[in-house]
Amino acid sequence: MPAGSVSADARMTFEEFESNPDLKGFELVDGYLVEKEVGLLESRSASKLHQVLREHVEAHRLGDVFDSEAIYRCFDDPSRGRKPDLSFIAAGRLTQEDLHRGHSTIPPDLAVEVVSPNDVYIKVIAKVREYLQAGVKVVWLVNPRQQEVAVYFDDGRTVSLSGDDRLDAGDVLPKLSVTVGEIFADTTA
Repeated sequence: MPAGSVSADARMTFEEFESNPDLKGFELVDGYLVEKEVGLLESRSASKLHQVLREHVEAHRLGDVFDSEAIYRCFDDPSRGRKPDLSFIAAGRLTQEDLHRGHSTIPPDLAVEVVSPNDVYIKVIAKVREYLQAGVKVVWLVNPRQQEVAVYFDDGRTVSLSGDDRLDAGDVLPKLSVTVGEIFADTTA
């Protein structure tokens, strides 16, 4: 439960959600708070991916990588604010106004969700669909406990990867290629 007097059962507006500093680690879905619970294993995988993405994006000046507190309000439902575990927006898509607004009204080019043990599969897949319907080009669904990554493309393709399979983001992040095993190196499930 968030600090302060906010109840998870009470509906709130997006503006109330965005302006409340006690709601880090929450998303807003249909006007209700949804906690993003992440364990150490999941956090470690997200951190490794963040490092890989940031190094690649900065080296090639491709755009911006955001962590799990970036809020996206690019959905049909104005009472929805999603926070992917990682996201990437290509250079030239964000304006200064976007950066200072506090949330993005444009979808990221890449959204990354790291599956936690308490995640409900049908809700995670629904979130992937939301991202794709909002205009996200590629979604990585990272499962540290199974050491697998499912890649969903906006053209309907889905690829399941593990071990020595190479993870990339197609045209979204040119030349990015890392093995799935590298993401989970030194990780025990």
